[in-house]
Amino acid sequence: MLFRSFLMNRMLFHNIRQIPGYVKKDNACIGIISGSNQTRTGKSTLGLQIAYTLSFILAGGKMDDNGKVLERPKEPIKINLFFDIAPLRDAIENAPQNSVFVLDEASDAGGSRSATAKRNKDFNDFIIRSAFKNYILILVLPDFFSLSNNWACAHSLFLANVWKRNETERGYFSFFNRYKKEALYNRGRQLLGAFAKYSSWKPDFTGRFPKTFPFDKETYKQMKLESLNNTLSRKSNNASPAALERDLLVNRMYTNGTLTYAELAVELNKMGLDFDATKVHSSLRRTRNKLLSDEALAVLPQTSGTLVIKDADTDDVDEYEEDNDETIQIEEKEVQE
Repeated sequence: MLFRSFLMNRMLFHNIRQIPGYVKKDNACIGIISGSNQTRTGKSTLGLQIAYTLSFILAGGKMDDNGKVLERPKEPIKINLFFDIAPLRDAIENAPQNSVFVLDEASDAGGSRSATAKRNKDFNDFIIRSAFKNYILILVLPDFFSLSNNWACAHSLFLANVWKRNETERGYFSFFNRYKKEALYNRGRQLLGAFAKYSSWKPDFTGRFPKTFPFDKETYKQMKLESLNNTLSRKSNNASPAALERDLLVNRMYTNGTLTYAELAVELNKMGLDFDATKVHSSLRRTRNKLLSDEALAVLPQTSGTLVIKDADTDDVDEYEEDNDETIQIEEKEVQE
């Protein structure tokens, strides 16, 4: 087993290292990792780093205040990774006490109101069914404010909102404890725009995190792709036959010709179909997602929801060097088992 070396903000480390002890005292912990209502912010990376550190401690590992490994874990480090609340809700009932779960929302959490309402209902059902379990759940989703009040305020212990500096540089987060995230939620819900919402209350602290994945990144990508493709397939299967036929027609005309979106829209209008350039683009995207979904589902193996930590990417401890006084290093230690 390889204990991955990566840097973690010192304040973040000292906050989360208390969680395993809290859970062992007959409690449950839900932590939220949001992405400022954006995609590709690195929120999954931070969520998995936190989950790895908590799993390390729960498995019997011990670290000092500077992240140095004092004692190796006595058990395998396991993270139960899910991309949908439904299988997680079923799995937690049979899981051992003090298990660590990550729910990484693969589909767009900022979808329709009905989809968000259903998701929040599923979350509330999860709380009821897991009432007698001691567990840690790291919930990763784009937008904190899409959650119901129960999850955003009452049932969760902390929020780490991930953001980009200058809209391009990933690896930054703001940390809110139980009380400050509630204040953020109540204030931000009254405002319009992601920046206004997430800036409406001062966090406990801000920090940086590296891009290190604490386990094989390709395994994670396969699992997430499978979940995304399942979601796309369900949406495609719910579409009407007429809509699917129109999308396939648009795709054939675009693929076999040299027309621009606007020119293709003109030709489609001549055929009695109501299209403009934007609708052509949306149609082509739907068809492409459907084709990718069918192809991927045909070749992807079935993947387990449990990740046993074995190895990790080897890229990036050196890239995160500034502000070293504010960070600790989770030391690398190789153990033969």
